[in-house]
Amino acid sequence: MDKSTEIINSTPIAWPTPSVRQPTPSMKKKIFQSLEEAFAVFDEDGGVEIELPPIPQKEDVQNQLIQNALLLVDSGEYVLSRNILAEILKKNNECTEAIRWMGWCFKQEGQFSKAQKLYERLIELRQTEQDYFELGEVYYSLNDDIKAIHAWQEALTHSGSESPHLFDLYKGLGNAFTRNGDYESAEENYNKAHTLRNNSDALQVNFGSLAFQKQNYLQAMAYFKGALEINPFNDRAWCGISLVAREMKDFEWARATVLKAIDINPKNSSAVEILEVLDNGT
Repeated sequence: MDKSTEIINSTPIAWPTPSVRQPTPSMKKKIFQSLEEAFAVFDEDGGVEIELPPIPQKEDVQNQLIQNALLLVDSGEYVLSRNILAEILKKNNECTEAIRWMGWCFKQEGQFSKAQKLYERLIELRQTEQDYFELGEVYYSLNDDIKAIHAWQEALTHSGSESPHLFDLYKGLGNAFTRNGDYESAEENYNKAHTLRNNSDALQVNFGSLAFQKQNYLQAMAYFKGALEINPFNDRAWCGISLVAREMKDFEWARATVLKAIDINPKNSSAVEILEVLDNGT
């Protein structure tokens, strides 16, 4: 081995150290909102210090999905909203907000049996005035007055004196007791609702229906007329007057008033039934 070869073999090779560009005060820092935006300038040498957006937490993603679902609810897109809520529940079957809004969507669509299952599941996870109130509405729609009464009474135990649901809770209880034949409890709850809101045409109709059930026809007529003084477009009040007129054998007036109800609300099934009865002479 000659001397030059020996020198080459004995001398360590000094590899060049790669230069790393350090950020300087003059460099601009930019936070990109997406990976696509970051990759678009990846090869550019514009003195930009790249900082990628943080990976969102699981809770943040869930909350954002719920907000998206609620936007669809506001637009009346209940099926699309339920699709989003179902995806949330696949990953977290105890997400109370997703369960509540899924039940609410079914309730708005008239699918009360499905809504009932969701609200009953919700009550297992949490108990609030709002949850019991809406569960009671579902039971009432399913003609299960006893369960509706129980749910609304439970809602009252979670209510404060300033609760926005108090009027509707007492009115709902009055309706359920009326339909269940407990007229004394019905009147008691209607009176409580009246102390909270004495200018409600809907409540006047409820009082009228209660009086009609008790066969106090003149009193019922007074309540129905009182409802129309507050709101002349209350089709249920016109139906009530028609029923009272029929009991008083004034069939011409009964027919005229039920036609008024149908004119206001053609989808009022009770009014249509009353008209059929009058037309059949029964």
